Amino acid sequence: MKRNENSSGSISNLKISNEILAKFLVREKLVLASDILIETTKDISSSILITEPFHRNKKSIILAGIDPSKIFSSKLTKNEEDTGQINFVCNGVSANTKKFVDSVLNHGAFNIGICTSSDKEYTKNNRFLQRFRGDLLAVGIPVDEYQETVSDYKLYLLSYRDKTGKRK
Repeated sequence: MKRNENSSGSISNLKISNEILAKFLVREKLVLASDILIETTKDISSSILITEPFHRNKKSIILAGIDPSKIFSSKLTKNEEDTGQINFVCNGVSANTKKFVDSVLNHGAFNIGICTSSDKEYTKNNRFLQRFRGDLLAVGIPVDEYQETVSDYKLYLLSYRDKTGKRK
């Protein structure tokens, strides 16, 4: 019985977290209507992109374990008709987060962060993201940092958008 309650609470936390993060991305204009969105997630139910603000964007939801080089060499990112930039978004970090970010640095945008009511999850992800931010700044990548608390949910986000408009 307790297991189901835990699972239900986890799903509720995730749904609210994703809604908060989605609204934040829209409010701060970190996702443009023309962006081609790519998100890594542990499973489809934990996707940010299935929330209402992103229904008009071209998007793909990718499971976190998939090799980013396969995604970025696919037709998804090479469509000449698309005028928008690729924008990689992620709530939480995975083993491939840095590889996905590397794939968009010269021709796109990224918004990676953590939004959760779990102090343990927030602390773990925040530590990784702050180190990653330091690494990016050290090599001259101008990454913006955002923090916000909404009720019991803490949000920490790194954001970057290529200003040159180059496409591979």
